[in-house]
This record gives sequence, C-alpha cells and structure tokens, in this order.
Amino acid sequence: RGLTFAFQRPLWREAMLRHHALIPVSSFLEPIYTGQHAGQMMAFSDPDNPVLFLAGIFNQTIDTKTGEIYKGFSVLTDFAHPYVQQIGHHRTVVTLAPHAAREWIKTRSWDGQETVRFLLSNRYQLNLNAHSFRTMKNWQSRVSTSQQKADYEESVRERIEQARKDWLLDNKARPG
Repeated sequence: RGLTFAFQRPLWREAMLRHHALIPVSSFLEPIYTGQHAGQMMAFSDPDNPVLFLAGIFNQTIDTKTGEIYKGFSVLTDFAHPYVQQIGHHRTVVTLAPHAAREWIKTRSWDGQETVRFLLSNRYQLNLNAHSFRTMKNWQSRVSTSQQKADYEESVRERIEQARKDWLLDNKARPG
C-alpha cells in the first residue's frame, strides 16, 4: 500500500496546498504517558535557537445552516524526533529551518508534490532538551489510547520512512 499524504485527503487538501501558517514558538508541549516522565506535560526547546518555526495550515468553513464562519488552524506533526520518543511521546511538530519559514507562508500555489518535497527537505534538525511544564490531571485514563497510537505508528514507521525516501527520489527531478 502506498503513502497517502495530507494534501490527498479532502479534509486537508486546500489547506495543505494554499493556506500555510507559521507558528513561532520558544518551545512546544507534548503529553507523556509512559516512562520516567509519565503524567507530565513536557516542554521541548532547542537551546541553540530561541525561536522555532512550526509549520501549520489554516482554513475556514461556513456552516450552511447558520452562515457562521469557523476559522481554525493546525500544527503539522510527524513521527517523533528521537529525543521526544525517548522521553515518551510518539510524534513531534514539524519544525522548519529558519531560511524556509518565510517561503512556507508566502507560497500559495504549490501542488501536492511541491508541498511534500518542501516539508521533507526543509525540516529543521532540532537539538532538543526538555523540562516538565506541569503535571497532567487524569492522565492515566489516556495511557492505553496513547500507547495504541504509539504502537501503530512504530509498526509502520520503517515502511513509511522508506516510502518517503523513494517518493522524494522519484519526484525530485519532476517539475512541480
């Protein structure tokens, strides 16, 4: 079975191709459900970079019954950075290299191949550290769901990473 990218899903297509957001942060938070830091909301930052640029998307929809406009955004995520995984979370936000951040928000006419190529080629190589941000309430009730997600993502990780490499090679020389 081949890869399905977010731009190929009807729910995300328009936002992935045309509505890019950039979220500057000094750190990002992830809930931890297993290991030494279980029950903690951990803050991850890069001591070499005071500002991290998270890739996001935004969109708006209109309620056809009321005419009310709903606006929203989402930060893109991917498999866990090795350090985040070691601490105990199964995914990490997509962080863009500083030189690519401006291009992400100014370009509004990429096709799907260009969007994926850009995101995979311009990820920032984080040098993370972490500290406890706060203790989570009622976190035990979410442990099994989190573990199921982590187990599934780990079971497909190698296949998806190889498919991404193959996809990048196959699409590198093609025009956008």
